[in-house]
Formats: sequence, C-alpha cells, structure tokens
Amino acid sequence: MDDEAVTPDTKDWTSVLSQRCPECGLDAKRIAPDEIRELAPRYIGRFRARLEEDEAASTRPEEGVWAPVEYGGHLRDVCVVFRSRVRAMLLHEEPSYPDWDQDEAAISARYLEQSPSAIADHLGTAADDFLRDIAELSAVEYDRTGRRSDGYLFTVRSLLQYFFHELVHHWWDVSGETFAE
Repeated sequence: MDDEAVTPDTKDWTSVLSQRCPECGLDAKRIAPDEIRELAPRYIGRFRARLEEDEAASTRPEEGVWAPVEYGGHLRDVCVVFRSRVRAMLLHEEPSYPDWDQDEAAISARYLEQSPSAIADHLGTAADDFLRDIAELSAVEYDRTGRRSDGYLFTVRSLLQYFFHELVHHWWDVSGETFAE
C-alpha cells in the first residue's frame, strides 16, 4: 500500500474540547494542564515501545488506516506544531496559525517509509521539548489565546487539552485501549 491509500480525515476534532470523545473515551475539557504534563509522557512511552518492539509497526492493519509508524510520525509532528503554536501564543497577542494538513504531512514526509525506531527517538525528543516548554506555565499564560485559520479560538489550556486528545486518541487507534480516568 502506498501513502495515498489512506482516507483523508476531514472531521473537525475541536468537538473533543466540549464533549467526551465517543471513540477513545477522553473528556479533554476535564483534564488540567498539570495532569497533561503527568500523563503525556506515559502515552509517549507507550508509543515509543510499540514502535521499537512491534515488528509490524510499518504495516497498515487494513487499507485506508495508518500503520503505527505513521501515527508515531504524526504525533512527533504534532509535538513540533503545537510547541510552535504555544510559543506564538505566549509571545504575541492572539496569533493566527496557518493550516496544517496532517494527511499531506504524512505523504510528503513519507511516514510509512521511515524507520519505526527513528520515529520513536524523534517522537521522544519532540515530546520532551514540548513538555519542557509547558512545565512552568502560569495560570495567566494558560489563558493566552491564538486563532486557527478556520477561526477557532484556542487558549493555551485548550490547545494542551487538544494535544492530549491527540495522544490518547492515536493510542486508541493503534491499541484499542480507551482512556480510563
């Protein structure tokens, strides 16, 4: 299967900021930033172990569905993109973000062709960098805002909740495990 065999995701996932995700079970709005800093490394660790230990990490489970290595590449890039968005929110008054097409990123970066162990390492580094940046944020900084190109207004807090949903949901995608509070 080639990269273009994956069905593009066109859903607006911001709904997970107002209601429990019906698939992975996470109620992101109930997760505080300090919980995200505590729980996110566990999910990153699970992904890294899966990529390093699963001989089928580069195999799509069925046509149109990403392989674990593709989810790992996506999460690595999520860490990088969200880190830059949080930084912009802290440095500028209500910055706006350009579109980020995750499906195009997967194709152009050739996630499926990348080494699962390399993706695991890069995911660990990108996540460590992002989590280090948010480790000391203040209550005032959590309320800083930024606007996505479609007009959706995030706070740093809601962007972190959205980020955490990415981790939980994609772990559900590869493992079938739902979030347990």
